[in-house]
Amino acid sequence: MSGTKHDTGKPDLTLVPRPAVEAIARGLMYGAGKYGRYNYCGGFENTRLLAACLRHIYQYLDGQDRDAESTLSHLDHAIANLAMLLHCQELGTAKENRRKT
Repeated sequence: MSGTKHDTGKPDLTLVPRPAVEAIARGLMYGAGKYGRYNYCGGFENTRLLAACLRHIYQYLDGQDRDAESTLSHLDHAIANLAMLLHCQELGTAKENRRKT
């Protein structure tokens, strides 16, 4: 016998690797200490969060594993910036300023 659960089509969060979730948490915890918890929910221009993400990615690509200020992995910061952007889009607080082609 099996219970009924209407979850067809819903995201299977068990597929998200735990290190990714923990990286987001570390990045957001650092930001909460520096700027205040949930400060990002007020919204940002899309490109501001993307620029921060890319800076961390490029620093990682250049061989720098850790951010000098926070000592966290640059990947922690990059994925946290993407998570903030996704959340701001969901909240309707992301400010669209991408170049239109």
